Parts: sequence; C-alpha cells; structure tokens
Amino acid sequence: MKALSFIGSLLLAIAAIAQPTQYSGKIGKYPVHMRIEQKGNKIQGGYVYDKHGLVLLISGTTAKGNVVLSERDETGYSTGTFSGKITGNDFTGSWKPYPKAPPTAFKLTKDIGGSYTLNYVGAINNKYRVQMKLTRKGSELSGMYYYEKQGIDIPLRGTMNPDESFTLDEFTVDGELQGTFVGKLAADFSLSGTWSKPGGTPMPFNVKVSRKQVQRDKEYIDKGSAEVFARVITYPDAKGKIAQTVLYPQLRGLKDITIQQKLNKLFLPPTHSEIQDIDFSYCKEFESERWFTVRCNSDSIISIEFNWYEYSCGAHPNHGANVSTYDLRNGQELHLPLILKPGALKSIAKLAEKKILQQYADFNPTKLNDILFEETLTLNDSTCFIVHKDGLTFHYDPYEIAPYAAGDIDIEFLWSELDEFVLPESPVRRLYKK
Repeated sequence: MKALSFIGSLLLAIAAIAQPTQYSGKIGKYPVHMRIEQKGNKIQGGYVYDKHGLVLLISGTTAKGNVVLSERDETGYSTGTFSGKITGNDFTGSWKPYPKAPPTAFKLTKDIGGSYTLNYVGAINNKYRVQMKLTRKGSELSGMYYYEKQGIDIPLRGTMNPDESFTLDEFTVDGELQGTFVGKLAADFSLSGTWSKPGGTPMPFNVKVSRKQVQRDKEYIDKGSAEVFARVITYPDAKGKIAQTVLYPQLRGLKDITIQQKLNKLFLPPTHSEIQDIDFSYCKEFESERWFTVRCNSDSIISIEFNWYEYSCGAHPNHGANVSTYDLRNGQELHLPLILKPGALKSIAKLAEKKILQQYADFNPTKLNDILFEETLTLNDSTCFIVHKDGLTFHYDPYEIAPYAAGDIDIEFLWSELDEFVLPESPVRRLYKK
C-alpha cells in the first residue's frame, strides 16, 4: 500500500511539473497574460497583450533561475526577447523588440486562474471549420462559437479544472444541451480535445487563437434599415507575393434600389486584375486579410467598420480599421461636419483626454503623454469615428497616437454627452431623438 501511495504521489508531482504555469502582469505599461511550460532547461509557451488579443509564441532556456526567451509571431518572424529571473511567484526582467532597442521592464506574477477573452479559429473532425469567442474568469468558461458554413451563434458554458483540462457544454436557443467539448488548454493558449453530441461518437477538435475578431465568413445578417450580407473574394498568391482574402458587405432590401446599387458598388473590393497590377517588388512576401463589422444599422443610418490585417516581413503584423457611415434615405456619406457643430471638436477633444486618462487609470498617469505620443489630443474632420445606436466612438489604430502594444484606442461617447454639439439637422439625431 505504501508503494502504491508513493507511486500515486510521484505521478501527481510529475503532472504538476509538466503543467504550464500562467502569469499575469505588465510589460512596461501594457497588461499581458503569459503561459510557459518547462521541460528540463527548455521553456516554451505564449503570451498575449490584453488589449489586442494576439498570442505571440515564446521559447528559450533557463539556468539557475535566469531565463532567456525568444518571441515570434505566428509566421515565425522574431518580434522580441525576454531576459529575466523567476523568483518564487514572480517572473521579472526586461524585454526588447530588437537587440539594440532600449529595454522595457516587465513584472509578471503567477496567476492560477486569470481572466481574459480570446478569439479562436479551427476545426472539428479536421473538416468542420469553426470560430469561437471564449472568456475565462478563474475556473469559469463562457462564450459562443459557430460553424463557418452556417453562421449561427451557439452558446457555450463550462469549467476549467485545476489541471487545465476543461469541459464546455453547448446549448440550443431553448437551453437544451446539444454537444460537449472536452479537452486541454495548451501553453500557447490553444484548445484541443474531442467534441460529441449527447451519447454520440467523439470527434477531435483543435482551435488556435485568432488575430481577428470572430466574424461570420458565410453571411452577416443585421436586419435594421437594410439587410447586410457578406461576400468573400480571394486573391491566391498574386505574383507569388500576396495571399489575400476579403470579406466585404453588400446591401439588399432597400426601397430605393438606386441608393442600394450605389453603395454596393462603393463596397466592392479591387478586382483580380487590379491586384495583379500592383508592384510587390518592395517586399519579400505579403499576407493580407479584410473583413467588416456592422456597428450601426438603425433608423436609416448604417455605420460599417472595415477591418484589415497585413504582414509584410516587418517586426510584427499590423492591423487597423476604416469606417464608413451613410444616411440610407439619400445615400450620403456622413462626415463629422455633417454631424457636429463647427468648433465642437475642440471641446470634445478636452472631454476625450479625460476619458483616456480614466481608461488607463490602472497605470496611474499624471499627464496624457504618459500614455500617448503627444501631450494633447487633437480631433479633426478626418479623425476616424464610428456611429452606433447609443453614441459615437473616435477610433485610433496602433501607432496613430500611441505605441503598438497599446493596441486600438477607442474613445466612446454617449449621445447624451454629445447632444449639445450635434447639429440640429444632423441625420444621427434619428438614433436618439424619438
């Protein structure tokens, strides 16, 4: 019996050593979650900036508590190096994006549970493509997923166990159990295991963290002022340089067919021949994706965010967004001068500065350039903005006003906060003045 007890204890100890360790903390000012798995003196895993949810892979070695980790993106391109020490529950040291860059201090603390939300893409049974959005809060899991060919949200609820095995149940719209994922969380945040219907045969599944938001590739329907649906066009390996997929919107159901045709033409992506005419000699390779998100489709106002992702052999991929907002009653594109009174942006910028300081209060900033590149925020007629039913958001891509690690910066206003600045005749008043 003592021998059996010893063997059981030994197996538990081995399992504990093999299990990835999770940390949370900050690299400089930016919150991250990191998972590392140690086998002998070798370490591997991944970490994610909380702001933009992109996992970067890490691998390296440890000796006498000293740790050196190389960082790379999903294409295998080197994006940085960690040098530090693991002491007790803390992993501290410095990070550099390239060898001659000034070091940025980091401090991470062991975090058994952790709270984060990530987007995933992958497949069930190696053929049924799925996309998933999952939130972890300690041992609790929740979210949704859908099959790309169907585009119907399926709710998920489940539990993460201490050994980081998990169970995720999926439900019908009536709340009935219709399937279960059982699997394991890996060091790079990926999920794998089996999926099965109640009483059915288990099928393997694997999903990895996605760089983009969960978005239906088959059909995006948001019935408000118009019905919006998605079409996909792929430019396969043009001139051996570019692999590009574009998900673009089209409208149907508008009473004025002329306006519908006009907007659908504006939303069309480049043709294959136009892509072939682009000079790609400046880059070794080029990867690009385009997709969209409907931000508002109500009271004959439609606001569509056109998202993009590109990788062209730089230090890391880049992403961003452009937004177009239209009055569907006349087909007019709405720019800020058609929404806000003259001179309003100067006053709104002061309010926006306060909102940014509030958003980043955890960093204890004393002035705006503790967060941004500049000491003041300037809004002008060309500043990217998003109209939604409840208000207006000013949007900045990475590098526009802050470092890449800060991710997207969105400054949200409710219509009640902006009412005094909105033109009396502006079409957006239909959204909140009933």
